[in-house]
Amino acid sequence: MRHYRDRQRNLEQLTDHLDTWREELTAWELHDRSPIGPWTLQSPEGEVRSIVVGDAWSNRFGIHSFRSGLLTVAGRADAELRLDFGGEALVRLFAEDGTQLDAFGANPQHKRFAPLPQVPFVIVAEVAARSLFGIPNRDPRLE
Repeated sequence: MRHYRDRQRNLEQLTDHLDTWREELTAWELHDRSPIGPWTLQSPEGEVRSIVVGDAWSNRFGIHSFRSGLLTVAGRADAELRLDFGGEALVRLFAEDGTQLDAFGANPQHKRFAPLPQVPFVIVAEVAARSLFGIPNRDPRLE
């Protein structure tokens, strides 16, 4: 069995190659993490309660509405949202005055969203306790 041999490179070429890799990897670094909160959860019956990350929903039937507190990401162009509501969701971002800024779908496989508005906004999500392809989520939680 032959040993793996990289093509022959001199030290300068290897250094350039490693510098390029280092620059590319900085795009994948997590620079800062900020929890989103406080959250409120409204069940289909109309009951409104506060919910924190890790809490289970009150039940898994019907469409539940989640609402965040006011978020500001101004000056952080590389900021992104990572959302896991415990099911399939229609997520909308609203400005303080109630204007809709953006909307997108979220599910257990699609949790990351960017770019974000540079004005203060609130997250509102309507969520069904379903996984991919409509499979019921037996234990939905805000993660």
